[in-house]
Amino acid sequence: LAFGDSAQVSRNAPQPGVRWRTTRSGGGAGLRATWPNRLSLRADTGVVVRGEGLAQPGDAFGHMAMSYGF
Repeated sequence: LAFGDSAQVSRNAPQPGVRWRTTRSGGGAGLRATWPNRLSLRADTGVVVRGEGLAQPGDAFGHMAMSYGF
């Protein structure tokens, strides 16, 4: 699984020194697996391509989840 993501925030009345618009984008890859006994695993990792503030270009993020249905 491959993905791309983009977001933009616009502020109505920013304080002095605060940007009125912020844009972030990134891309990544993920895996999905399901076993017959209702167990599933999900893992994703991504890299910031365009960002500012806390998320700088080149920063990497990851997420993993496992679930079992009964």
